[in-house]
Amino acid sequence: MTKITMGTFIASLRKEKGLTQKDIAIRLNVSDKTVSRWERDEGYPDLSLIPVIAEIFNVSCDEILNGRFIKDTELNNQKDGGHLNIKQINHILNHAMHKFENSNIITIAIIITGFIIAMIANFGFYEARIGFFIGILFLMISIVQHKISYNNFMYSIIHEDFDTQIVKPYKYKRFKITRIISLCIITSFIALLPLILLVNGINQGVGMIYFIFLGLMIIFVVVLYKLLLEVYIIKSAIKKVLIIENDSYSKMFSVQKLNNKTVIIFAALTVFVIIVQILYSSTCTTLMMSKDQQFNNFDEFTSHMSKEIKFTNINYTADHIKDNIEYNFKYDMISKIVLIDNIHESSNLVFTFSNKEMNTSISVLVNFKLGSGNEIEKITVYTQDEMDDGIDLYYKYGNLINIGYPISLVLTCVYYFCNRKKYTKIN
Repeated sequence: MTKITMGTFIASLRKEKGLTQKDIAIRLNVSDKTVSRWERDEGYPDLSLIPVIAEIFNVSCDEILNGRFIKDTELNNQKDGGHLNIKQINHILNHAMHKFENSNIITIAIIITGFIIAMIANFGFYEARIGFFIGILFLMISIVQHKISYNNFMYSIIHEDFDTQIVKPYKYKRFKITRIISLCIITSFIALLPLILLVNGINQGVGMIYFIFLGLMIIFVVVLYKLLLEVYIIKSAIKKVLIIENDSYSKMFSVQKLNNKTVIIFAALTVFVIIVQILYSSTCTTLMMSKDQQFNNFDEFTSHMSKEIKFTNINYTADHIKDNIEYNFKYDMISKIVLIDNIHESSNLVFTFSNKEMNTSISVLVNFKLGSGNEIEKITVYTQDEMDDGIDLYYKYGNLINIGYPISLVLTCVYYFCNRKKYTKIN
């Protein structure tokens, strides 16, 4: 004998009425594929739709939920002992929770997508402000998406015959999901703030300092959330009777102690990485990473350059001053160093040595170290290729330091999961 289910019952009622799945879908404001899934028992209607379905087929809500016609005597017995079938209620609640979870996966995907686009706008196109507002727009969309899914879920679990104990686990699960979504939204907003706070009028993008600022902000948010807000949230859940003060409650606060220690470890590791990053940015330069060639006087310098290229013309630039020197290069250059006020020890000048006949040229950055009386003690020369290699090396080491953030997170997670069993064991 074929077992009658809610789906097969709805299908039989529809056929008796001479209606198609599309007719039912239009009346319920759903797709005909949704109605088809109901009839195949691959899903269940939302609880809010049960009265409407019952009205369409002129049957009771209890008959729809039970998947069969109920006799008057049986109906009276059900009224005395409770209307709803527990199994059917659990199916409906599980379906509502499944929809809520899937909807919030979309919410998290929206948050991540907005953050990635904001980072592309900043680091790819140097448009930090545009990236910030794009990220904020996606955050607003995610908040609306979560609010809609939250309202739909809460409406689905409202019914006069629902027992509080049956609904409570679903409410608590909804509570935990909402807490995770809230933390994701707050963290993403904090991560976007540097794009508007650190940008200046000259450079429209935020560079390496973004990671320093971001590290500090993440530490602040995580510490504030774990040490203060999470305790408040748990107490709020107890007040709403979502958590009972029993062994589970004691275990939760034991885990909270582990969370606090984990946060302190993560904060310490991240602060260490930030200090290393600040020291690196403030003490190292691209020239320090570049190879160089040093000469003790002007004759050695010009002799070396004449071997590189038999120059017939020389241009040099010092800040806003530009000169063209051909034959009296050495003496003019020394006199300029003495006369120009902004030429001082360790000042850099860019020289371009060229040979018009051979149609070749080479540019070098020259650093002068002056002694007493503005006499040249040392000349350091950097070619363009050497400076490019130095820039690559500088950012390579900088990126290695940035890897310290995920390493800190991984080490913290290892500590957490290695100690979780000890803290969740209730004596």
